[in-house]
Parts: sequence; C-alpha cells; structure tokens
Amino acid sequence: MRALITAVWKSEPLMKLRRLKQRLFPRPEYIGIPLDHPLRFAAKCKGLIHIGAHDGEESWIYNALKVPRVLWVEGDPDLMPRLRAKVSAFRGQSAVEALLTEKAGETVKFYVTNNDGASSSVLPLGRCSEMYPDIRVTAEKTLFSNTLDRLLESQDPQAMIDGMVIDVQGAELAVLRGAGPKINQFRWIFAECADFEIYQGCCTLKTLSEFLLGEGYNEVKRFPAKVTPGVGTAWDVLFQRSMKVSDGEKL
Repeated sequence: MRALITAVWKSEPLMKLRRLKQRLFPRPEYIGIPLDHPLRFAAKCKGLIHIGAHDGEESWIYNALKVPRVLWVEGDPDLMPRLRAKVSAFRGQSAVEALLTEKAGETVKFYVTNNDGASSSVLPLGRCSEMYPDIRVTAEKTLFSNTLDRLLESQDPQAMIDGMVIDVQGAELAVLRGAGPKINQFRWIFAECADFEIYQGCCTLKTLSEFLLGEGYNEVKRFPAKVTPGVGTAWDVLFQRSMKVSDGEKL
C-alpha cells in the first residue's frame, strides 16, 4: 500500500498539479519573504492596520502572506491617490486618510520631506541628518488630527483587526496613546523606532517599550534597520500581547 501511495504521489499528473500550484500560489519564502522576515508575523493576523502607509510599499507582502484584511492609514492627502491605486490591486486591502495623534480635532503642523514624503512627520527633524544626511524638510502643511480609537470605531467596529504596523516617524507613542482602551484588541504591534532622538521630541525605543510593557506587550523580536556608529540604530521591533484564551492558557 505504501508503494502504491508513493507511486501515485510521484505520478506525472500530480507533479504537474503541484508545480502549477507553486506558480499560482507561491510560498512566501519563494518570492522574497523568508521565514525570518520582519513582517512574517502578519500571516497570523485576522486583520492588520498599517499606520503611516506612504504609498503601500508592503502591500504585495501582505497579499503573499494572505492577510484577510489590511487597512492602510496615511495622513498626507497628496499621497492618497497613489496609495489607493496600489492597494486596490489586492483583495481585502483598502486605504483611509487620517493623521493620527493623541487627540482628535486639532490643527497639526505636518513637515514634508524631500524623499517622496517617506520621512514626513508631525515632528521637526532632530538628529535625523546624522543618520540620513540627504533628508530635509521641503514643505509644511496644516492638517487636522484624528485618533486611533475613533478610526477603529468607524473602520473596524467588530474588532477584527489584531495586528498593527506603525511607522509614523517618531510619533508612534502619541498614536498609541490615542488608541485608548482599544489598544487591547491587538495581539501584535510592529513599530519602527530609533534608540536616539531622530525627530525633535520623538519617542525612542526605550520610551515606546516602557509604554507597551505597561499595556501588557512584550518585545518578541528586534531587527536593526540602519546602524550609524556614534549616533545610534533605527530598529524594527515586534511586540506581542499575552492574551488569555478559553482554556486558561496564554498565547
């Protein structure tokens, strides 16, 4: 019987089907998303919110990881047409314009940078030039703020989003504080954060970690994004929240 099963498994028709499946539905590691990729955790998410979307560079990654729903959030209105066009190509992905901070309904100065807005922030540049000497502010905008709790109430009323990627150029702590009690709905938070004051008055890895520890999150993995000797390191850090399940165990 074992020989028969082996023969059927290795038969030409089944081998062709397997090769076709690999072409149509390639494993993430076959297309540049290895098992140790920083965003690999997203494959476990029921839904994901990506705050600080820029133009949705990671949209193909979330699609390959089969994240059921991805909500992209971008504060710069000039980036929205390109962002929406890119993420609309993937099922379950959508984008919303919102500048998230700690309080809603305030006018906020937004500093636009020359690298296609990738380093734009509500905070002025701090020691950024010591790590990225070519980056500079080229324009300022006045925008209106919203908070993460209000956004989730309107976009995710059933609390199906349990993963967060946040990349808001030093304002991560303000955005997380604006989540209020809804910060408890997340199981994973993935943040980009430096261990020095890359923006004026920004949170650092230390202050962000302390805040999340107080909310029940522990650091799981840390990935160095850029290291500048004598200055510091920009990190990608994954935090996970301990959540009780029905049998009393912890995930």
